[in-house]
Amino acid sequence: MVTDAFRNLLSFQNNDLLWADYEEKLSDQAMRTLETYLSQFPTFKKRIAKRGRKLVDYDRFRHHLESLQSAKKKDEAKITKAEEEFITAQNEFEELNAQLREELPELWNRYGMLQ
Repeated sequence: MVTDAFRNLLSFQNNDLLWADYEEKLSDQAMRTLETYLSQFPTFKKRIAKRGRKLVDYDRFRHHLESLQSAKKKDEAKITKAEEEFITAQNEFEELNAQLREELPELWNRYGMLQ
């Protein structure tokens, strides 16, 4: 009878240890997954803000080029330089915009899987 009680006590302790180990591993894995997921947001926020700044630059260079082209006295050197700046700004904006348009839906889909 003492041995049965002792075996039951050991069995309960073993189950408690197994449960604690399982709970710790599950918690670590879930937290690591969530931390990885949440760590992406500051990066995306920064890139979205950068996209906004690039859009402003793109618009500014476009407006500057248009004003040089519509001026009565045309300076070809200034127009050429403005065209180069405009093309650079356009390419930077379109590249960043395309990246975000591709990556943000993937981020949203991963969010849906977590629910």
